[in-house]
Amino acid sequence: GMAFIKNKILYVLNDSNKYVPMYTVNKEVFLTADKIFGLFSYDDYSKAVRSPLSQIVTRIYLLNDDETIRDEISEFLKSGNVNFVRAQGQTRSGTLSFMNFNNQLTPSPINDMLWKANKLRIDIGLYYNGTVYWKRCGIFTPIDPTIDENTRTLNVSVKDKFALLDGTISGKSGGNLRIAAGTSVRKAIEMCLLSDRGNNKSYDTKPIIFPAKYEKVTTPYTITRTPNYSVGEIIIELANMIFCDVYYNDDGQLVLTSGIEDTTVDWDKKPISWKYDED
Repeated sequence: GMAFIKNKILYVLNDSNKYVPMYTVNKEVFLTADKIFGLFSYDDYSKAVRSPLSQIVTRIYLLNDDETIRDEISEFLKSGNVNFVRAQGQTRSGTLSFMNFNNQLTPSPINDMLWKANKLRIDIGLYYNGTVYWKRCGIFTPIDPTIDENTRTLNVSVKDKFALLDGTISGKSGGNLRIAAGTSVRKAIEMCLLSDRGNNKSYDTKPIIFPAKYEKVTTPYTITRTPNYSVGEIIIELANMIFCDVYYNDDGQLVLTSGIEDTTVDWDKKPISWKYDED
């Protein structure tokens, strides 16, 4: 069942949809890619996952616009899932269902909770032998939360931050766009993220993760758009220019990664592999 942690106590959701205290938490560890292999051997990991005393734990934070923590709503979570796909742009999505027995999540002038928070963070953990090993699943934005009065639940779909860029929630521009040939690809992407989304705030101010070998690469042609283009489609086009995947990572940073790992020749010194002439 679902579980969350409060004041060093792990609570587990029972069949009556009530959280009951189950374990004491002595230590919490955040796992990163380089830390996982240092903490677990494969046998240790298998033992922890299969143990009847282990427990999957979920933590959900509502975030302010600058992604600082505003509130935690883990204790209301009834069920949920997060899905990952490999794609350009949008890669993470999911659905969450929250208990709303006391109308604590119902919108009101005093308590707006999930309805006005445009970002939330989902962490998944594994409790084993007194320790919780946490892994971030990403920063998401809620879409169309609805309340089911019969079951007293609030249901909401979530998508990663690319939904703020590709027109799903925001990202559509009412003006014209021109990115001249010869513009730094990195700077063009950063310009898109820092542009005004219509409320005097930028789409995303977090630093991007960009391949060092493409730092000097510039746009080979001029990009132009008329009104109603999305910022997300421009970012994907820029990423495609350098044959990179573009997506948001676990920490909510926009990442560009290349499937091309030929480091023997600098990008700007590579020979032309194919040329088109009208003649």
